[in-house]
Amino acid sequence: MNLSAEQFDLVVKDVTDSILDALSAAGLNVENLVIRCSGEIKPAAEGKVFAALYEGVTMRYQHLASGPSIITLYQRVIEKGAERPGYSLETEIAKVVRHEVAHHF
Repeated sequence: MNLSAEQFDLVVKDVTDSILDALSAAGLNVENLVIRCSGEIKPAAEGKVFAALYEGVTMRYQHLASGPSIITLYQRVIEKGAERPGYSLETEIAKVVRHEVAHHF
């Protein structure tokens, strides 16, 4: 799988809009949460790579934050994860976004 950045962004928007809408409908504040995409690969420990990265503070400390919390999705890693049997790009994005959003709360 090798989508253009624009194609990937559209899929991410569709998936994340529904997740963030559901959280908002449940009364959780996600207004200061930004989701962006990157074509880079972010190395992690022991030769692994990150599928995403949460940068920000938890909701408990939002009053101390000077800006939004940011979730960066690493396109190539997510695309690779979506190639596993039983996975689709949408399910892989949703899984990664839910994990990162949990850091926000």
